[in-house]
Amino acid sequence: MQAMHHNYYEKDNYQPEYLGKQITDVAGKTLLKVQDDLKQSNLTCADVLFENLTTDPISVIKSVYQQFQWDYSDEYDTILKKYLDDNKKQREETKRKLEKQNKDLKGQKDKLHNYKPEDFGLTKKQLSEGSFGIYTSRYAIKSDK
Repeated sequence: MQAMHHNYYEKDNYQPEYLGKQITDVAGKTLLKVQDDLKQSNLTCADVLFENLTTDPISVIKSVYQQFQWDYSDEYDTILKKYLDDNKKQREETKRKLEKQNKDLKGQKDKLHNYKPEDFGLTKKQLSEGSFGIYTSRYAIKSDK
């Protein structure tokens, strides 16, 4: 982790290709290990795709509540909607500030971050094989992004 911090946060040493290799190695192993650990622990777990959580968070949260047989109240719905509205405003303000500092962000609709595998010396093919391939197949994750 220290090596990743050194390469990611210290701009003089930033090496995106090295970082890409390190992160994919660690994340790939972790993705599979977590699944094995959860299975062995017999803990109940809700699987949520990040894309679904970001595009329709309320539906995802309602489905998790339903899976665990928890009550999803009108009060909680109001709190959640207020949080999402406040968070959207905060992200928009952050994006405006960043756009002033970095002209490259102009035109990136609704995104604060825009990463591609190639930015880190990786290919989509590499991310569809090995540990990542097993993980994305298991959860039917689209690899078109």
